[in-house]
Amino acid sequence: MKITPKPGAAIQCKSDVGPVFGNLLFRDLVVWYPGLGSCLALGYGFTCAENVNKHTYFTGVNPYEVIELEVFKVNM
Repeated sequence: MKITPKPGAAIQCKSDVGPVFGNLLFRDLVVWYPGLGSCLALGYGFTCAENVNKHTYFTGVNPYEVIELEVFKVNM
């Protein structure tokens, strides 16, 4: 998925919530957030393919359960 042209779109790494993808105001993908759990709402920091549900695109359900996760940083 591509980052939207909106400013601030990126990944935020926080020790208390895990990796968070999105922009500075809204979150596209939250892996774990206390009291919230996981959630997916694409379109704020990252583009979503057309004609797909931006809330269930990866897993088919929302919220979802994370069993294993790998996050990679690519330096360009």
